Amino acid sequence: MTSKREMTGKPKVIKEVNMGLLKDALSQMGQATRVELSKRTGISQPTVNVLMKEMVENREVLCLGNADSTGGRKAVVYTLNRKRYHIVSVIVRKDFFEYGVFDLKLQMETKGQIPREEKVSYTKQLVCILQDTIHKTADVQAVSVGVPGAVSREGKVFAIPQIPEWEQFQLQSCLEKECGLQVKVMNDINAIAIGYLTSEMLSVTVPQENNSTDPVRNLAYLHVEGTGLGAGIIIDGKLYMGCSSFAGEVGYMKLEDTSPEQQLTGADDGKRAELLSKVLVNMICVLNPEKVVLGGEITAPLVKEIQQRCLACLPEGAAPGFSMISDSGEKYFLGLGQAGLDLLDHQVRLH
Repeated sequence: MTSKREMTGKPKVIKEVNMGLLKDALSQMGQATRVELSKRTGISQPTVNVLMKEMVENREVLCLGNADSTGGRKAVVYTLNRKRYHIVSVIVRKDFFEYGVFDLKLQMETKGQIPREEKVSYTKQLVCILQDTIHKTADVQAVSVGVPGAVSREGKVFAIPQIPEWEQFQLQSCLEKECGLQVKVMNDINAIAIGYLTSEMLSVTVPQENNSTDPVRNLAYLHVEGTGLGAGIIIDGKLYMGCSSFAGEVGYMKLEDTSPEQQLTGADDGKRAELLSKVLVNMICVLNPEKVVLGGEITAPLVKEIQQRCLACLPEGAAPGFSMISDSGEKYFLGLGQAGLDLLDHQVRLH
C-alpha cells in the first residue's frame, strides 16, 4: 500500500492519478460539469479546474457548451475526445495480415489486408506494416497484435505451428522496441472471446428501474476450425489464461484415449456434434459459465444439435445459455481493439 507520506513531494504522480480519475469518470458518465466531476472523484474543485483546462488545451477533453442553468452562472459541460488517440491492431494469419485503426470508442476508422511476402520474415513484414500504419495515423498510442498461437503474459509466443519462426519468440518486446509504443500480443481465440465480451458490454443500454440488463461476466468460447479446437475462457469479466497461458487448449483433451482433434478428422456432422458436445459438457462442469459461445467454421443447425446434446447431459439449472458468432473476424478485431484500449488506461491506482 502506498502511504500519503510516500506520495508527498511527488506532484507529477499525484497529477497523473487525478487526471486518470477524471478521465475514468468522464468515460463512465459520458459528459459532466467540473462540479459533477469533483463530486464523483473527490478531487477538490480548484484542482479539477486546473486539470480540465490543461486537458482541453491538449485536446484530451472537449467542451460541449453550457449546461442548462437553474440560476446563476452556467456550468460548462465536458466529454472525452474519443478521436484524440488511436489504436493500431493487426491480425497475423499464415498467408496474410489484416490491420485496423480504432478510436477510443472502439470505432474502426481504417481497415485493410496485406498478403504475406514469402521472401520476408514474418517479423520484418509485421514491423513494416505497423510502422507504416502508425506513420499514416495521428496520435497512435498503443498497438495490439493477434497471432495463431499461445502467448505468455510477457508476450512470448509458443505452440505456433503455422509460424515456426515465432516459436519461443519474445514478439511483444521486439515490437515495442521497433515501434516505440506499448504493445499487446494476444492469442487469436482469446482475442475473439474478449471481442465477444466487449460487444456484449457495448450493447447493454442504460438500465431502467426494475428492468436492468447485466452483461455476461462468465463465458466459455469454443472455436472450431477444420479439425482444430481452441477455447477462450472469461471469468468474472476477465480473461483466464492459467499459470502458463495454456488455459483453453482443449484440443489436447483426452476423449476415449485420443484427442478431440484426432477424432474430428473425417467426422460427419453427427459425429462432430457428439464430440463437440462432450468437450463443452466437460468445460461447463468445470467452469459453470453463464454462456457458451461457438464460432469459427460452424453452422447454426450444428450449434442447435450441440446445445440439445449438452442439455441432455446436464442437470436442470446447470445449463448455460448458448450463442453463436457468425463473424469471428469482427469479434477478433474488437478484442484486439479492447486490448489496446486497456493499454491506454494510464490511471495510477493506489493499493
